[in-house]
This record gives sequence, C-alpha cells and structure tokens, in this order.
Amino acid sequence: MAVLVALTKFGVVGHDFGLYFTIVATIFTGIGCGVQEASYYGYSGMLPSKYTRAVMLGEAFSGLLVSINRIITKLTIENNLTNTIIFFSLSNIGEVA
Repeated sequence: MAVLVALTKFGVVGHDFGLYFTIVATIFTGIGCGVQEASYYGYSGMLPSKYTRAVMLGEAFSGLLVSINRIITKLTIENNLTNTIIFFSLSNIGEVA
C-alpha cells in the first residue's frame, strides 16, 4: 500500500486506480481475516475450553491496543499524514514484537 500511495502521489498511477486497488485489497484482506479467525476457533475448539477463551481474549486485547494507539495518535498529533504514519509504524513494531 505504501508503494501505491507513492505511485499515486508522483502521478505514476491515477487516483481512480488507487481507489479501486484499495477497495479490492480491503476485500481480500477481509476474506483472509475471516478465514484466519475461523481457523483459530477451529483449532482451539479441539482443545479444552480455556484455550478458546484465551483466543477470544487475545483478539479482544489486540483490538483494544490498536484502538488506543489510534486514539492517542489522533488526539496528540494534528497533522493527519504524520499521525497516520506514526500509527502504522507503532502498529508494525507491536506486530513484530
């Protein structure tokens, strides 16, 4: 996506292409997330119920952390581009860690 933003900004591809590409990428990401979540529940369902609860707790906690991250970056930094870059950078660091 960062490459697409750069290509759009420098006029290599049009804004319409960027919009449609982003929509298609979002659709495929949603499908992938649905399959992944179903797989997690399927695998944890074969184990005792405490593992299913752990999966649910982990998903809820990660969603909470991402939401808090976005709220803090949105409230503390006024420039939308800067706060978005910082949000995604912190999210990527959290994902790798």
